[in-house]
Amino acid sequence: DDISGETSLEGTRAIAQLVQQKSVAIAPELLNCLLSLRIKQIDSGEKDKEKEALMSKKYQLKKERKSKKSQKYDKQLKKLEQELKEVEAAQNQSTKLKLNTQTMKHAFTTYFRVIRRMPKSALLTPVLEGLSKFAHLINVEFFDDLISSMHHLVEQGDLKPLDSLHCINTVFVILSGEGQALNIDPYRFYRSIYSLLPRIALEKNANQQRRQAALALRTLEIMLNVRRRQVSIGRVAAFIKRMALLCFALRTDVLISFLAALRTYFVAHPRLSEQLLDAETQDAGRYLAAVEDPDHCNAQSATIIDEMTALAMHPDITVRQFALHIRHKLPSLGNHRLQPSVATKKPWTWPKEDMAGDDDEALPFADAITFGKKRKNAPLLSISVCARIEAWLQEKK
Repeated sequence: DDISGETSLEGTRAIAQLVQQKSVAIAPELLNCLLSLRIKQIDSGEKDKEKEALMSKKYQLKKERKSKKSQKYDKQLKKLEQELKEVEAAQNQSTKLKLNTQTMKHAFTTYFRVIRRMPKSALLTPVLEGLSKFAHLINVEFFDDLISSMHHLVEQGDLKPLDSLHCINTVFVILSGEGQALNIDPYRFYRSIYSLLPRIALEKNANQQRRQAALALRTLEIMLNVRRRQVSIGRVAAFIKRMALLCFALRTDVLISFLAALRTYFVAHPRLSEQLLDAETQDAGRYLAAVEDPDHCNAQSATIIDEMTALAMHPDITVRQFALHIRHKLPSLGNHRLQPSVATKKPWTWPKEDMAGDDDEALPFADAITFGKKRKNAPLLSISVCARIEAWLQEKK
């Protein structure tokens, strides 16, 4: 309810001071308060000089009133009055932006303090979520250190999947904005999220899986679509192949979100339609499902025809529609086209959070994958799930 931004500034300043005084003796819920800040823009310049110039011009015009015709004077004065109103409105906005700038300064000071001094505390989760949310407001001078910190946290391997995703999302929000000028190779983060995808697919808690999937898809939108000129076609093919395989381990709404994302990757990289949806492509070599490196799994030698053919038998009608649409190379006309309301919906908006009682949703392909040939109810593990599903699809042929 804070319209002016003054209350937000006072609250954020108080939180920053408390974190500085109490170190790790802070409840994570305190930092969760910062996630409620509705700040999308901060101070970008001064308007005072412009107003002073207009006021001076208005004063001079009034002095010259006697020497000018009344009609011309009124017209000029009216124009000046309008310009003054616009500048004053901009000044009000500028005042709010200054408050927002100070607020975010305290928020980022708190976040950076936690990362530097308390990286293993319970405060890390709300800090990483906050950095992910406000990454577009971070000053460019902090980019190098922050990206190094994010990489260090992800590489440690002891973060929760959602925390790792927040780290990766923060990096790519930075690199898609002012950070484009940085000479940074983000390959290590592509590899990290590639390894995280199976963990998302095997998440047992339904709402946790939805949150992880939604954040992963928002991040992949930047990594693969927004940055399409900076990413190799082979790397995109690897993500498409892995996500297509993981669809068989996902709950229905998350599965639909993955298929919707795959469609956007084909739209952004049209060459892949011929490579991954053409049966002759498989003659080029063998896809290495167990390899955790998107640049060395030979994905361009594979197709996703088997995956889409099997998903076309899914009991959910929307899954079938997406599978057939992709299998037939995204037609805009005919039986396999998508309705505009479905085709234009953002992939990460498909998962429906806070749905009760669906942690144990029956997955139509789970038993077949688990009890396939040469396997005796062996559990699915993140390190082997893609290879298991790939083997099962080969058995189905």
